[in-house]
Amino acid sequence: MDANEFLRNYHEQSADELTPFEGQYVAWSEDGKRILAHAPTLMELIAEIERAGLQDYVIDTVLAPEEVYLGGADL
Repeated sequence: MDANEFLRNYHEQSADELTPFEGQYVAWSEDGKRILAHAPTLMELIAEIERAGLQDYVIDTVLAPEEVYLGGADL
């Protein structure tokens, strides 16, 4: 996986494209161009990944624009 490519493509996603996934856990393609699976909890996402037979992905969350992530702190 090329982390620079992932971050470049990940940051090209518009807020409108990500709105349906706000507050959810997501599995991104390794190139950061698309969301392969999503679920409201991490355990549900893992189940969805297994059900879909995904092999290569990056797990993340999609925050609402007004939310702030500070390395694990919930605000």
